[in-house]
Amino acid sequence: MKKKVFIILITFVLLLIVWLLFFLFKQNDSSDEEPTLIESTYIVNDFEYASVKIDTDTVMPNSVNVTFEYTGNYEANTGDWFTLEQEINGKWYQIPKETIEGVNISFILEAYPIERDQALTKEYKWNMGYPSLSSGHYRIIVAIDEHSIQREYTKYYLAAEFNIE
Repeated sequence: MKKKVFIILITFVLLLIVWLLFFLFKQNDSSDEEPTLIESTYIVNDFEYASVKIDTDTVMPNSVNVTFEYTGNYEANTGDWFTLEQEINGKWYQIPKETIEGVNISFILEAYPIERDQALTKEYKWNMGYPSLSSGHYRIIVAIDEHSIQREYTKYYLAAEFNIE
């Protein structure tokens, strides 16, 4: 009798362990879940003295060349900061940045002057921080700072759209 109770108890404990392991792995398995879409909050292309465009010959799944044009009366510059978004059903959504455990991905705070009436072309690469893009319609958002005579600056966000085939 004691042997039967012991076997039933062991069987119950093993089934409980299997159930708990299944439950834990099921919660941690996000491969079946759709990623959370975060709609864009950027106000873009609202600066009449600057624009950006994509050199379509340079579009790759993890890089693109952006050409800046500035026609204002002050000084303007841009930097290495950018973000990527994808258009889905007519709305723009942020592309989630990849996380590397223990590493903060940041941008170098370097300024590149944009001369009045002269184009500046800059390559943006996202081999760290963003995934390689699959086919779809995307935009890159970059920032431009305009400096007034009083050395005050205003930041604007500009977007250029591109396709990955």
